[in-house]
Amino acid sequence: MGQPVLTSERLTLRSFSLTDAADVQQLAGNPQVSQSTLNIPYPYTLAMAKDWIEAHADLWRQKSAVIFAIIENDTQKLIGTVALVEISGCEAELGYWIGQPYWGQGHCTEAVKLLMKYAVAELAVNCMYAEHLQTNPASGKVMRKNAMSYSGSIKKKNRAGVMTVLETYQRKFS
Repeated sequence: MGQPVLTSERLTLRSFSLTDAADVQQLAGNPQVSQSTLNIPYPYTLAMAKDWIEAHADLWRQKSAVIFAIIENDTQKLIGTVALVEISGCEAELGYWIGQPYWGQGHCTEAVKLLMKYAVAELAVNCMYAEHLQTNPASGKVMRKNAMSYSGSIKKKNRAGVMTVLETYQRKFS
């Protein structure tokens, strides 16, 4: 069975296709997007976008991750991604990024809400956790708006090998 399509009032979450690679490269390749994440390198090339997209189907088949393209319903434009990047039993790690032109419009909060509903109902996830760079408080706001509770600060190496402070959150579903 293929990855489902999820919809809300303003957004559609669907699987990525290779035709999305140029948009992914443009959005994720923005240095401000890269700086707001732990793992997106800069520069971010078209080849990186294609490799990333090509990996999704195997992750879905293995049930270890589910990665959605976030599409604006009105414009049909790709605006970012929302994912469960590590599914282990009934726990999953939440991850996302939004292209800079779409920041501050509530898209990420809406996409996370839609993904959470799906994860609980269809994947039997009962605990979700996430982390964000301390320097990106907007990401924490998305987590809090989706009823995730602050867990504490940790340090991890970023993509350049530099120790970075991360804020961690979790949500248990009953």
